[in-house]
Amino acid sequence: MLPTNETEPFAPPRETANLLLDIAILQLRCGAHTERVNRNVKRFARALGYEPELFFSFSGVTLTLQNQQHTITLFRRVETHGIKLSVLVGISRLSWRAQEEQLSIDEIREEVYRLKESPAYPFPLIVALVSLACASLARLFGADALVMLTTAVATMAALVTRHTLQQWGFNIFLVIACSAFIAVTVSGMGIHLAIGSTPHLAIATSVLFLVPGAPLINAVIDQINGHILVGVARGIMGTVIAFAIALGMLVALNLQGLGQP
Repeated sequence: MLPTNETEPFAPPRETANLLLDIAILQLRCGAHTERVNRNVKRFARALGYEPELFFSFSGVTLTLQNQQHTITLFRRVETHGIKLSVLVGISRLSWRAQEEQLSIDEIREEVYRLKESPAYPFPLIVALVSLACASLARLFGADALVMLTTAVATMAALVTRHTLQQWGFNIFLVIACSAFIAVTVSGMGIHLAIGSTPHLAIATSVLFLVPGAPLINAVIDQINGHILVGVARGIMGTVIAFAIALGMLVALNLQGLGQP
């Protein structure tokens, strides 16, 4: 609902538009599907006295903000796509607070900044837990302790590779291919050295952390909600990531002589 004072918005139009775009881009960078971003931004905008219209593409967001006196249109690019669920939960909760408690634009901006700057999990912890997860998956498929260890080591090597290449600014698809290559190269040594009773399981499970689950799930959700262009783009991105994983695995297997039946 718009504010009862029709002559003056709760916040300056350009300042509000920039804040709303920051919120939209932050959610997309952290792995939100498009309709979630749309709902939350509209909730913030109405709490601040505006009626928003948003157009989403995979690489950016166009926002038109208007009330009885002002209309402004701005565009902002989405530079990266990742996953940070704590930020998405925090933004959703804040949007309801903004609407119910009539938070000012400064209060909203301060809370958004706090969420944006909230620390991620330490990288060593991520490496340890993801490696344990992949080793556990190997166990579910019937691997023994030695194969689980091989899987964990291969996963660690691939995670460090991905993190390093991302820090250097490499293309995301090249990063994925190289990470898959390292994972299969390390885990493939288990076959040559006859480590464990089922060493081939390490090859299959050490690359599972690279599977593009979030882009593919969001692609389906976007299609269901009518965001066809973004849904198709996300589906294509997920498919290309899958091909990058396959390429890295194929090269590693053939270099080790494991690609032939």
